[in-house]
Amino acid sequence: MFVVHPKRFAVVKTDTKPNDFLAIVKTGDCLTAIIPEEDVNESFLEYEKGFRLITIIRPLSFKILKDFTVFLLSSDSADHVLIREEDLGKALEVLKDEVRRICKRD
Repeated sequence: MFVVHPKRFAVVKTDTKPNDFLAIVKTGDCLTAIIPEEDVNESFLEYEKGFRLITIIRPLSFKILKDFTVFLLSSDSADHVLIREEDLGKALEVLKDEVRRICKRD
C-alpha cells in the first residue's frame, strides 16, 4: 500500500531547470524543484536537504498525515509524499496503522 524510496531528496530554489528532478513548480521567475540530495550544490539559490519520498498506492488517504509537514504529488496511479527524514518513522507508523485498519475492515 506504500513504498519508502531509498534515496534522500532536497527541495531547491533555482533559476534554471535541474538535470535530474522528481518535480518542478514554477512561480514567477523562480523554480522550486525536488531533486536527489546528492545533486545539491552551491549554484542553487536556496536548498533544504533531508527529505524522504513515500509512494502511496491508493486507497490510503493523505488526511492521515495531517500532523506532518509534507509536499504532495499525485499521478493517475499513485500518490507521493515528500516528508522530512526526521518525521519518517512516525509517518510510517501512522501509515501502517491505517493499512491495518483497512485490512480489518475488508
